[in-house]
Amino acid sequence: MTFSIQKIRNPFLILCVFLLISLPSMLHAEAIYLKNGQTIYGRIVNQNRQEVRILTENGLRVIPKSTIGRIDYGATRPEPKPEPKPEPKPEPKPEPKPEPKPEPKPEPRPEPKPEPKPEPGPETVTRPTLTGALWRGALLPGWGQYYQGRKNAAYLYGGGFLLLAGSTVALYREYEVQNTQYSDASSDFLVTSPLIVDYNSTAALSAVTLVSLQKLESTRTGAQTMANYANWGASLTLAFYAWTLADLWLYEPGAGPLTTLSPTPSGDGLQVCLHFRF
Repeated sequence: MTFSIQKIRNPFLILCVFLLISLPSMLHAEAIYLKNGQTIYGRIVNQNRQEVRILTENGLRVIPKSTIGRIDYGATRPEPKPEPKPEPKPEPKPEPKPEPKPEPKPEPRPEPKPEPKPEPGPETVTRPTLTGALWRGALLPGWGQYYQGRKNAAYLYGGGFLLLAGSTVALYREYEVQNTQYSDASSDFLVTSPLIVDYNSTAALSAVTLVSLQKLESTRTGAQTMANYANWGASLTLAFYAWTLADLWLYEPGAGPLTTLSPTPSGDGLQVCLHFRF
């Protein structure tokens, strides 16, 4: 069956016919062997007496014929040899680490010897002075005796002064109460006095007047008595205070207390005695 290519109008059919014709020629490539031993594979597209033009994978190359040894048409390109894999290098063995040397133990330091403590010298004894004892005794009775080292006498004088002073203060407060009552009784007597009230009721007022006079007299007597007691208490307190100062003045160190208060047996009981030293 004969047909002409011009009658084929289907472009796809034309492409298939072209591939079938050119496929055998594309499978066979030319090889140019150069004089220096190099081989070039590709497709010769043109050549003349001076040069050969070959289409390689890297592009079009122009090779002079003076360098060509021979040309092999339809040569097959040998498959590239696989590159030899590099042999794995043996891993270097780790160098053995040197064993750490044991650190030398530090030599024990000798313990420092304790410094000898200085021997205490004789303590300086400060003797009590008379001036120090007097101003202490003036501020608080018994403090001066305590300063002189007489603790028993200090307790005796201090306690006695507190007792006398407290009793005197209580007596003066009672005197103030009695004196207030006496003042009230005086006011009542003046209000109910016959000099102010009407003379027509003289018989009735006589009894009231007598009661007012009796109350006035009793309150006056009580106030006077409390005043005497308070004065005696103040006198005794002042005398005792003066005696505590005199005791500080007359005290001789080492000779014992000037006054002693001590219980002494007397029959079946005890008797408290007060001794004075002159």
